[in-house]
Amino acid sequence: MFFVKLIQQLKDLREEMTLSSKWQDVQQYLPSWVEKVNLGENTTGCLLDVGCHYGLISVHYIKKTNQNAYGFDVNPRMNALLEKNIYGSVFEGKFIVQGYGLSNENKITRSYSDSKYSGITTIDPEQLTTIKGLTGANLEEDCLVEVKRLDDVPFFEKIAVIKIDCEGSEPDVLMGAVEVIKKNYPIIIFEALTPTKLGDCKKILHELAYEIHPLDERNFIAKKREKE
Repeated sequence: MFFVKLIQQLKDLREEMTLSSKWQDVQQYLPSWVEKVNLGENTTGCLLDVGCHYGLISVHYIKKTNQNAYGFDVNPRMNALLEKNIYGSVFEGKFIVQGYGLSNENKITRSYSDSKYSGITTIDPEQLTTIKGLTGANLEEDCLVEVKRLDDVPFFEKIAVIKIDCEGSEPDVLMGAVEVIKKNYPIIIFEALTPTKLGDCKKILHELAYEIHPLDERNFIAKKREKE
């Protein structure tokens, strides 16, 4: 256990020293689906980056639109890393790290994180085998973390885009955000690790009058259905 904690600390230090350079040249680190989505076309509202990880999508959005981005992540080490890099940078005041994750209820719950220090984290233990099969990451029981319903989080600006990538909890995030979605009807970009999770997300979004299209095998984009 001592060596695991030591390696984690060394990894955190390495990421703290290199993350700003990734943000400067963020394009090469973005997921491939970004090429299919023109995030710059939505310049009248903020981005909610659910499962923000290293903040790459948030930084990309800020650069493209000069709008704010709000980062949500259940991994406290990731939140601390982001806050250290944001402080004193050009993104201070634009990239706001919330320090907790989102779900369908307000609670303290157990997290499961990658033992090889990639930062991959889930709060759904049923997804551990799926995540290992898809990414090779071996997630192990970690610390207690806070999650909230987005509907209970006050926002005072227009929400243009919600990106959700939280290792199997995407349907729960949507269920806890129904009122916010109805108020803003943002573009929603979400990951679905399994056909079951995709079906759960589709059911929620179809009831909210959204059309859904694939970006790749695991990522999808949803936009409010145009009136006929």
